[in-house]
Amino acid sequence: RAFAVLLAALLLYGPALASFVAIVRVPARATLIVPAGMVARAEEGVERQARGQGYIDIPEVLMPLFSSSLIANNVQVTFFAFAGGIAVGLGTMLILLMNGVMLGGTAGLFHVQGLSPYLWSFVLPHGIIELTAICIAGGAGLLLGSAFVLPGRRTRRSALVHRARDAVSLLGGTVVLLVLAGLVEGFISPSTLPSAAKLGFGTLMAVILGAYLLLAGRNEPTTDPVA
Repeated sequence: RAFAVLLAALLLYGPALASFVAIVRVPARATLIVPAGMVARAEEGVERQARGQGYIDIPEVLMPLFSSSLIANNVQVTFFAFAGGIAVGLGTMLILLMNGVMLGGTAGLFHVQGLSPYLWSFVLPHGIIELTAICIAGGAGLLLGSAFVLPGRRTRRSALVHRARDAVSLLGGTVVLLVLAGLVEGFISPSTLPSAAKLGFGTLMAVILGAYLLLAGRNEPTTDPVA
């Protein structure tokens, strides 16, 4: 399971790094990688940053509604990353690659505009949690797909049944993360807190999640023995 999650992370962050470097080297590539709406947001961000405004303005009264819609969207993306495993894992890979390219492309676009702190003070608090959930769900999807490609000594049907247990267990672990990510993105990320506080919160989340992923489940037995 750990290998599947690591592979999912590689499929997400590898393309993200590649698209980031591509745009930093040749900024004109941004229009080929990043949607026009995001390009316009980056251009608008230059003026918003100069006025001392954040990435997005949301009235406090609308934050609960905004948060609930974000949770629903996060669940949808994560479910698709998991369900893509049924297509021999190819669907999962495609979703991870596309999200990675979009992530890195957006980061590169804002970087060349001199807006990295402006962007990351909004994205990092919830992004660490959200991307971790996507990687875990992607790992679950790849685990499903591996039953078709690498069933080991089992039949593909038997391997699918056994690995589905681990995959569903992984997916279940993302539920709390998705709710937490939606709450943070709805209430903390768009808040008027100082950028340093938001970046510090995001860093703290990264440390906590990293420690959990490294330590949790070390002694759990696998449900797919080779014999």
